[in-house]
Amino acid sequence: LPEEKGGAGSQAVIHLGMHGTVEWLPGQPLGNDRQSWSDEMLGSMPNVYVYAANNPSESILAKRRGYGTLVSYNVPPYGRAGLYLELANLKDLVNEYRSGEGSSGRSDLREAILGSCERTGITSDVELPTKDDEDAADLSDEEFDAWVATVSNYLVELEARLFSSGLHTLGAAPTDEKLSSYLNAYFNDRMSGEEIESVIDAWHQQKETDGKQPTAPGFLSWLQNFAASFMGGNEESSLGAVVAHDATEKDLLKDEAMQIVDLLGKNVEEIDSVINVLDGGYIK
Repeated sequence: LPEEKGGAGSQAVIHLGMHGTVEWLPGQPLGNDRQSWSDEMLGSMPNVYVYAANNPSESILAKRRGYGTLVSYNVPPYGRAGLYLELANLKDLVNEYRSGEGSSGRSDLREAILGSCERTGITSDVELPTKDDEDAADLSDEEFDAWVATVSNYLVELEARLFSSGLHTLGAAPTDEKLSSYLNAYFNDRMSGEEIESVIDAWHQQKETDGKQPTAPGFLSWLQNFAASFMGGNEESSLGAVVAHDATEKDLLKDEAMQIVDLLGKNVEEIDSVINVLDGGYIK
């Protein structure tokens, strides 16, 4: 409401994050009317809704029921969980045990593995194949070997899990470390660390050369060739274009990585987009 009517005199609302109150209040699921609470609360006031880019389905609800003008923001960079401290030690023990079949030291390793699994809580996720009246010492070598193999597979799964690394800063360009972490998580073992560093270096060089955020020229070339196949091209000409551009698998991976880095570099547009909305502009 305007100040003369007892309101705060606000000219716009900026909502940060998902799941605001307005779009979940009673009213029409489609097509707000004067009986819908969101319509009564917002009226004609612009609602600048800064929403996570990885949740487009629910952002449509904020747009449809909450009159949100959506400004997408990126999610925190992803990384591989890896193993550390006791879990890393357990992995070494398991590898040593499995590679030393028949050696006299396996009994000592068996006790060490059991103790490490109990301390880390692994036995809750990978239960020992013991009966009610048995404990781990009663397991035969074959039973224990099979259980250790299951523990080994579980550790591999834990090590490869993706997780959100830190928080996203609105409008801040990602650091090289975060870009590297994201690409490592995305490509896993399909790209080496050196190849990922070369992509990031090329991105910086292209920014300096062009004076703007770079594009992925290789990907665009592939897209043009793909589109040409629907415009009178044939399989032979498409194949020739691929050969002419020396589009090996590594080249395609580097082009894809370049495109990802380019998109992550657009984080700087988040604050600019909010200001543009408040200035009455359009969001691209």
